[in-house]
Amino acid sequence: MEGEEPEASMRLAPAAALAALLAAAGCREAPPRAAAPRPAARLLPRRLAHDAKVNALAFSPDGKVLYSGDDGSEGGGSAFYAWDAGTGKRRFRIAAPAGDRASEPVSALAVSPDGLTLAIARGPDIEAFPVDGTPKPRWVESRLHPGGTTSVAFSPDGRVLASGGWDRRIALLDPASGRIIARLEGHEAQVMTVAFSPDGSVLASAGLDRSVRLWSPADGSEIQKLAGPGGRVFALAFSPDGKSFAAARLDRTIALHETSTGRPIFPLAGGLERAQTLAFSPDGRFLAAGAIDGSVQVWGLADARTALALQGQSGAVTSLAFSPDGRTLATASLDRTIALWDLDGRLPAANAAEKPSGREALEAAWRDLEGESASTAYAAIAQFAAAAPGSLPFLRDRLRPPIPDPENVRRLVAALDADDFAEREEAMKRLGAMGHAVEIPLRKTLEASPSPEAADRIRKLLSDLEISLPIPPGPTLAKMRAVQALERIGSPEALGILEEISKGPPSAPETADARSALERLRARQKP
Repeated sequence: MEGEEPEASMRLAPAAALAALLAAAGCREAPPRAAAPRPAARLLPRRLAHDAKVNALAFSPDGKVLYSGDDGSEGGGSAFYAWDAGTGKRRFRIAAPAGDRASEPVSALAVSPDGLTLAIARGPDIEAFPVDGTPKPRWVESRLHPGGTTSVAFSPDGRVLASGGWDRRIALLDPASGRIIARLEGHEAQVMTVAFSPDGSVLASAGLDRSVRLWSPADGSEIQKLAGPGGRVFALAFSPDGKSFAAARLDRTIALHETSTGRPIFPLAGGLERAQTLAFSPDGRFLAAGAIDGSVQVWGLADARTALALQGQSGAVTSLAFSPDGRTLATASLDRTIALWDLDGRLPAANAAEKPSGREALEAAWRDLEGESASTAYAAIAQFAAAAPGSLPFLRDRLRPPIPDPENVRRLVAALDADDFAEREEAMKRLGAMGHAVEIPLRKTLEASPSPEAADRIRKLLSDLEISLPIPPGPTLAKMRAVQALERIGSPEALGILEEISKGPPSAPETADARSALERLRARQKP
């Protein structure tokens, strides 16, 4: 039953668990492939040979090294490897120590953002190794997930290591020591995958209870629970900008969701059989998925159409990853191989979206940005990008924060300490209606040590400005989506607008989004 500790034969990576679930449902491990047509282009990958079934892989941050782990199914004990990503030459192989742990598979692995630490999940344990081939781990956290660990992920700043497992729980660890920082509970069945958003503000998890959950790593609180109508969730991945995430379910569906609202943007179709691993391309334009029938599919996210279909491994694809430069896609398989697919120049350019023409069309697209439908808003973002540079003045006007009369704001702030209660209440009401436009003067007043009465009211006003997920429909959500359009445009004029927005009220979501967008755009411009 769901939630119970699995039998020894099921204490494997998600791929083996999926195979077991399919068998229980009367399905073959490699069901017949759908008859839907696929792109005709056929690529032949380079192959790296493992000694056993490959469960996990990850590139180093600089893309020079590829790490992988197997299940030891051929009797030699599980091991993890380091490969030269350019030549395919094996750098080292580190096997599990002799004893009971030798039979435990390497079910997941992750590389720290600084490239210096490799986290290995082996059965219920997690180990941290240096990346120089030293066979002795820096630390081992034993029996962390009774029944088996399914997923590990470093936070973007490298300060937290998250893991999920068959015990239904998520653990947050200190990567330097292995000390448990927190345990997150809420899933009603096994946790199959965990992933951090690129800014580290959100931790996503999913599993066999059919739910996707968003957590705050800062305090361990659950932000949102997304219980979709589909099947159990085996894979999650965040887009590079963190504005969306993809989820793959056992019922053959893959859907893109908006992070700020949790709402679905669109499903991805194409005949893929039961995807169990997902990865976005570094530029965020493509999503790759690996399936239990050994196939890999790559979708273009501008139009949700299949950009590339790859077939070259005979066993289930258990893990995949794009190289940091996006030119190579690595896929791991139960056929004991890693395939390296050269994608340079083989992925299509995005189809141009329909261009809104005229003020009325831009106004209509803006209303779509404000609306509840993430799918409609996604199309509107593409329309604003397609209409550039003509759409930029409109976006600048909508994103520029209103500037209230400074003298009026000064009078209202002073009235927060008035003798008359009704006057204090009216001042608070009017300041609250101004929203983020008065955040900076309120903070300056608070720094000047006002009376306790005024300070309490200012803190309440500032607290009301804080926005948490999910973001409701309205102007704030529209501004956050508009920042995505500016990042997609990426022109010097668009960067100038982002610069203006980044200097806005500190707690306004579009301010933080603009700063992050600028960082990503500047990183892409570096040689």
